[in-house]
Amino acid sequence: MPSRRARIAPLPQGPIPIPHTSAAGLTTWKVRYRIPRGGKIVETSRTFESLPRAAWFARLLVDPGPVEAEAILEAMLAAEARGIDFTTSANIDSP
Repeated sequence: MPSRRARIAPLPQGPIPIPHTSAAGLTTWKVRYRIPRGGKIVETSRTFESLPRAAWFARLLVDPGPVEAEAILEAMLAAEARGIDFTTSANIDSP
């Protein structure tokens, strides 16, 4: 008789944002990943102030990949430093 096992959802692929709460009560989100640097694969992480941004970065690590994800994040952070806000729908929806 075949065993009846409950179907279990597959584990998510790629990095998962992990919450960290400081002693002051501030929650940040860490995304750990591996990336090629100097001919070696090294483990590193990025910390984010919001879960949506951490999840966005984690998805980028899967597709297009860690090197491209870091380049996209750095470009976005540089643009934000110049005053461009990527969190509004007007910036997301505009051509």
